[in-house]
Amino acid sequence: MDELEPYDISDMWMSGMGEYVPVLIFGPRSKMTRLIAGSDHNKAVEKDIAEAVRRGKLPVGPDSEWQKANRPGSWKDSLGLVTRFGNPDFEAVVGSWTERYQVVQVNKKARTVTVNFKASNNTNWTSFCHDHGCRGTNGSRGVGAGVRQEYYWTKVFSLDWGSGKVN
Repeated sequence: MDELEPYDISDMWMSGMGEYVPVLIFGPRSKMTRLIAGSDHNKAVEKDIAEAVRRGKLPVGPDSEWQKANRPGSWKDSLGLVTRFGNPDFEAVVGSWTERYQVVQVNKKARTVTVNFKASNNTNWTSFCHDHGCRGTNGSRGVGAGVRQEYYWTKVFSLDWGSGKVN
């Protein structure tokens, strides 16, 4: 599981493997989790988190509320999935995703913030057709049977991320 790549998931979807393996769970060591965690979207989320924590706008602690950080899809995602052109491989296959984060600790002395992340994505006909559905498709059996992915990781990063302040 740790070595699966974006097009492995699209191949599973197109070959109907979602009927047999409907959910894939990726931990922090998996290639897919490293791709989502290192995406441009997540770099921007980390910057926003650091700024919100500096301003005291986010709850902090292991029982704090999870916050939304979803990534919207793009027509370039579908183009990339079908043609291998358009958005990069990861965004092309995963497209939009649902993401949440929880700020679990702020270390003011070390100027770091520890954040839990969880994200999920459905590779299915609805996602492929950008939420309009594709008429005449069966999302649970055969070619195009949906494959849900879940991603989990924790990251420690600078509280000064994006502030222009040098540690």
